Amino acid sequence: MKEYKKHLINFFLKIVLPSLFALLLFIGFLFLILKPQFEEAILNKKREMIKELVNATKSILEKYHSDEKEGILTREQAQLTAISRIQYLRYGSDNKDYFWITNMHPQMIMHPYVIELNGQDLTNYTDPKGKKLFVECVKVVKNNKQGYVEYMWQFKDDTTHILPKLSYVSLYEPWGWIVGTGVYIDDVKKEISALTNKLIHSSLIITTIILIILAFISFQSYKIENKRQQAELNFKISHEKYRSLVAASNEALVMIKDFYIIQTNELFNKMIQKESCLNTLISDFISIPKEIVQKINKNDKVFVPFETKLISSNKNSSIDILVNISPVSIYGDLVYVLTIRDISTYKETQRNLEDQHERFKQLLDNIGIGYIKTTIDARGKIIDTNKTTLLILEFESLDEMKKQHIIDFFVNNEEKRSFRKEIIEHERIVNKPMQIKLKNNKVIPIKITFNIVKDEYSNLIYGEGIIQFSYQKNISEIQFNENTTFSIENYIRNTKIKNYILPIREINHNTTFDQIVRNFNDSEHKYLIVKDSEENNLGYITFEELFNAMSIKSNIYETRAYQIMKSPLININVDTSVNEALFIAKTNKANIIIVSDNFKPIGVFSEQSFLIKWHSNYVNIFYEISHSFSIEKIKELREQYINNCISLLFQTKKSILVLQLLSALHDTIIQSLFKIAIKQIGNPPCDFAFIVMGSEARN
Repeated sequence: MKEYKKHLINFFLKIVLPSLFALLLFIGFLFLILKPQFEEAILNKKREMIKELVNATKSILEKYHSDEKEGILTREQAQLTAISRIQYLRYGSDNKDYFWITNMHPQMIMHPYVIELNGQDLTNYTDPKGKKLFVECVKVVKNNKQGYVEYMWQFKDDTTHILPKLSYVSLYEPWGWIVGTGVYIDDVKKEISALTNKLIHSSLIITTIILIILAFISFQSYKIENKRQQAELNFKISHEKYRSLVAASNEALVMIKDFYIIQTNELFNKMIQKESCLNTLISDFISIPKEIVQKINKNDKVFVPFETKLISSNKNSSIDILVNISPVSIYGDLVYVLTIRDISTYKETQRNLEDQHERFKQLLDNIGIGYIKTTIDARGKIIDTNKTTLLILEFESLDEMKKQHIIDFFVNNEEKRSFRKEIIEHERIVNKPMQIKLKNNKVIPIKITFNIVKDEYSNLIYGEGIIQFSYQKNISEIQFNENTTFSIENYIRNTKIKNYILPIREINHNTTFDQIVRNFNDSEHKYLIVKDSEENNLGYITFEELFNAMSIKSNIYETRAYQIMKSPLININVDTSVNEALFIAKTNKANIIIVSDNFKPIGVFSEQSFLIKWHSNYVNIFYEISHSFSIEKIKELREQYINNCISLLFQTKKSILVLQLLSALHDTIIQSLFKIAIKQIGNPPCDFAFIVMGSEARN
């Protein structure tokens, strides 16, 4: 082994290390020397291009100035004709780049896109960063008669898109005019980015070739060394067999040959309550289906996992297990390894969940709320509903309902897109008003709360939600008292927003898309306020802007915050009511509003966060409690659930419904506590029951 290590060290020092050093030198030359030179050349080419374009445009002015001097045209006629010619000059890849003219005052003579500036005094005109760009143009031509100016300007004819721009300006002295045109720095960056990508691809190809050569040399060296060690490795097969079994000790493992046990791990021995079971028939502990026995007798090598019972050695107890069979060849003999997983707790949890699920559907029926469960796909095939849902959607039976898809009930494509968008962005929809179409094409208003359910590994399982009529009086089976009001919601909506202020989270306008995503992942609240270098608020970014950017930006990782943000930012006072804040947000189509106290920003208000805070999904709470192994988490969920029950009591005035909800909650908690106890202490010595008495709500 020492000689083998010495051989590897020598190989690395003499071959691998020099090759890697040469590779690093080559990559360093590309990116540290060659790439900056190309970038400077591209920028200089752009500068020279706009300079030549301006000089060419000045020749038009010279022509009409010549007509003026010869008396063919008056000065006014000559200038108007020159303006009309220059006004429609275009160039660039999409034929939208243009020229503009000011005088030395400065005053705008002609701008082809921002026509409202024509004839205006530009002395105090500033870009979004506060730079007096036209005054700067006058300074440049006064000093040198021509030159370059950098500033922020709208992207061609798009007034909502502001980007950095580099312009060339030149003085036409006979008329005292300044002619200018420019290029967007973003366009230059795209060319540089394209060059960088080519360099990266070239580097990757060369690196790959070198690594393949190194791998080939390494493989040849390994083959030589492997032959020497093969004899030693053969002696370790028996030890490796046992080590492999122990390594998978989180599941019980059994190795069998001709249905006799030839090796086990400690977990299997513990499950059957016996220290050793070698040379014992596997059928003494596990009931193997006949079709599996037949496949083993035929030396088959493909098996499907199956569920069965594991019987203890004293035959007094059994547990539910999942068995997976894998064939293994050892010294030419075919043996089978059985991987055994205890699923008794899972099966019991599933049974409890199904029981609680049915009880919950019944409770929702009692308070006139529909329940719906769907698959996770583009259309959402309906898996399960309660009676109220059948009444709302006017179906006779669950079997008839299971032939439908949730997306088919929406009235129009806009409703479908809205529903899908919110599910994708937030994995839940809270109390969303929508219009749905019944079988007879009758349209009714509902409110829907929908949630994506995940397993313990964060895999999507199904969609689950509740639906309500926006009005109940048209259906007698689902009806509250006429004087029913949701007083708590009304109270919350008319309170001040100071109780719902979220912290201000800021990023610089040059922050990259990758950094924006990291900021989102690190925070509970999914929004960012975009500021410029002088700490001025420019706009905001939410998931909506991120998704929009991902769909329209070709090189998303080069995109900056200012390119995807939404603006402007709306400001409201801290004393504004929630109702008024929601109205302002809806009117301005704003997801985020800045909250100020004495003109000083103190936080933000988000309609989505407000709604999520004051609406809860009962189904999700039941599921979380049933799957939680944390006492603290169960206590937190219990408090949240009880607060919802208090709100429900104000809404329905029916105490028996609230009592039923609370009973269902505490039954679920008791079963979760049993599960936690069994996990921590182990299986009980015998079957047991827990009897709860004295509650009318349990019927």
